[in-house]
Amino acid sequence: MNRPPDARREKQLGQAMVEFALVSVLFVTLVVAIADFARLYFTYSAMNNAAREGTRYGVVNPNDTDGIRNRATSLLITFAENPTVDISFPDGTRTVGARVRVAIAADFEMLVVPIPPMRINADSTMRIEYVPVP
Repeated sequence: MNRPPDARREKQLGQAMVEFALVSVLFVTLVVAIADFARLYFTYSAMNNAAREGTRYGVVNPNDTDGIRNRATSLLITFAENPTVDISFPDGTRTVGARVRVAIAADFEMLVVPIPPMRINADSTMRIEYVPVP
């Protein structure tokens, strides 16, 4: 039995629409997951930069812990929640040659990928170059 050409064409258009609906859901999910991982990478990179800049400030101003914290938080652009800045001196002193460490931690939650929130850590350690005389 031969169908008119219009009926065959309408059936094919319906098939294409169903295929598009099935594939588009997967494609959109993939694109949003890529954007989610881009947010994660951006947050990690920004946290590393903020820790490095805070440490760099601490290298020449080791006694100004508020200034170190302010320098790190002023550059902290992140998609994560509850960022914390921890400043420490691993060698126990604040003299030339001793180390200063700035560590930043924050909670990051993915939008699409079904994994629990994760803790992102970034830190930087440098040697103190100069101690201002009070």
